[in-house]
Amino acid sequence: MNKNKELLLNTIILGFGQFIPKIIGIITLPILTKYLSVSDYGFYDLFISFSSLFIPIFTLLIQQGAYRYLITEKDNQIKKEIISSSFFSLHMISTLLFLILMIGCILAPLKFPVCLLIFLLYFSESLYDFLGQVVRGIGKNLTYSIGAILFSAFNMLFLLLSIRFNWISLYSTILIVTISYLCATFFLYFKAKIQQFISWNSVSLMQIKKLLKYSMPIIPSSISLWIVNLSDRLLITIFLGASYNGIYAAACKIPNFCNSLYNIFNLAWTETAVKTVKEKNIAIYYSNLFKNLFLFLVSCILFLISLSPIFYKILIDEKLFSGYYQLPILFLGILFSCLTSFYGAIYVALEKTKKVGLSSFAGALINFVINLCLMKYIGLYSASLSTAISFLIIFIYRGIDIHQYLKLNYEKKEILIATFLLLFLTILFYWNKWILLIVGFIISAIYCWKYNFIFKYCLNKLKKRSYKEEIK
Repeated sequence: MNKNKELLLNTIILGFGQFIPKIIGIITLPILTKYLSVSDYGFYDLFISFSSLFIPIFTLLIQQGAYRYLITEKDNQIKKEIISSSFFSLHMISTLLFLILMIGCILAPLKFPVCLLIFLLYFSESLYDFLGQVVRGIGKNLTYSIGAILFSAFNMLFLLLSIRFNWISLYSTILIVTISYLCATFFLYFKAKIQQFISWNSVSLMQIKKLLKYSMPIIPSSISLWIVNLSDRLLITIFLGASYNGIYAAACKIPNFCNSLYNIFNLAWTETAVKTVKEKNIAIYYSNLFKNLFLFLVSCILFLISLSPIFYKILIDEKLFSGYYQLPILFLGILFSCLTSFYGAIYVALEKTKKVGLSSFAGALINFVINLCLMKYIGLYSASLSTAISFLIIFIYRGIDIHQYLKLNYEKKEILIATFLLLFLTILFYWNKWILLIVGFIISAIYCWKYNFIFKYCLNKLKKRSYKEEIK
């Protein structure tokens, strides 16, 4: 299959598994906020947030190593070794964590049911994540996506049942998430027939070392991303107050949604990068893909900046309107974040995961220092600027560093034009005159018509429809 066709197909398949759960999440959010008290919902959010921090630490991200080597492996016996070895490692880590929690229950004033619930949440999520990566590694992306949809569907269904039988509480909600993970895990296990790949006799110490050598350097990257998100919110709350944190969170909604959409593509791109990295003249393909992706992303950012005045008034309550002025900077941050992730996939393909971890950690440190130094003087702008600057620095570093492994070619003229237009529309945005905003919209529409295939497709469809109506 053609590389671009395979990339597009995988993006669509994985897109269903990422997009539909987000829709279900939007539906369940009002249910949670209505039936849980403010403090209970706060604790629930804290449990889920800290879970995303601890999973990489306690699993050592061995599931990422399993995915990386499974995707290029043809020998079923070696696949069996990889899956069995990583599963055994996860089992040992989980057992160790359980013992630590039990000791914590004895030494600290913690209730046993709470400790057990924390462990079950960790265990179910780590097992689900592990099987998800294994399923992707053996080429069953559709099964992976269905599993993600099932998790969200089960979560919503059990939540509605708990309301129906008046059983909803903080602990029951966490238990529902745990059960939903387990249900989706069972589906992945039996649908993908993982049992044929697991045998204690196939556990290999050499494979475990190989997997951990690859996966452990990625841990700083996962933690750094968590730190970036937490440090922004934490320092805003400390220096400016909780109300400003709410304003900033509202401003981030649209940019973060755009980033989520890109992450769908990045899942498919990582797979393509791993499969093709050893092909002859692959640098030409990567260069062309970067060029098209860059122009597409710039067109999207230009269009979003030009339409932000309308989006913000429709989607965000008036009391949070002061966050409106953060949008262009946040959109630029998303652009650099997406391009950084593009390079991250190449690092994964080249097995240079140390570079991913080091560059991400440096970016998180830069983000924190900028926030710490400027938050007191420029307020919310320090949070949006620190994010954009840190991702820009990581993007530039990775671009330069990757050049020693792959000689990528860049269209400098296109990059300069895009940079000028981004700065120009940002200036028009802050000038805040309707006539100038209309000018910005026209410029972004022209750029989209030239470089955005989705925009061009929709425009052609509209033209064909209007033409048919005229004939009638």
